[in-house]
Amino acid sequence: METYQIWLLIIGCVFVTMSIMMYLIPYLQKKGWNIGGYLGSAATITKLINSIIDAIKPYITPNSTFDLVEKIFEITEKAVTFAEQAYKDAQCEADQRKSVARKYTIDCLKLAGIEVTEDIEKLIDGALEAAVFVLPKTHEVTDETVA
Repeated sequence: METYQIWLLIIGCVFVTMSIMMYLIPYLQKKGWNIGGYLGSAATITKLINSIIDAIKPYITPNSTFDLVEKIFEITEKAVTFAEQAYKDAQCEADQRKSVARKYTIDCLKLAGIEVTEDIEKLIDGALEAAVFVLPKTHEVTDETVA
């Protein structure tokens, strides 16, 4: 496979995962399904992503692209945890958490000598959204908070 095909496959997997997490899961929750019971925790989602990556690795020419993607997923998961903890410790505002996590991820990649391209930034943004989605909820959403 060519490099662009690998990137298309990766971006496609991220898009499908994000679509499921952003649209299907909330829809099923509104319909009364206990999605939390099915998904469990962030570890379940991480295991799912790892198993998908492991399943498609044999069909792709060995290269460092998948290692980079795995590292980005690991770093963004830790970055989201870092940003959430910074928020709880009053080191950042609620609306700054995403930018804190994004900066942390990009700084880690630059420290490792990885050039952060536009495609990598898109992957980071998708991975951040996925990691945030599986965080435990810090408050209950009521009709009053939505209105």
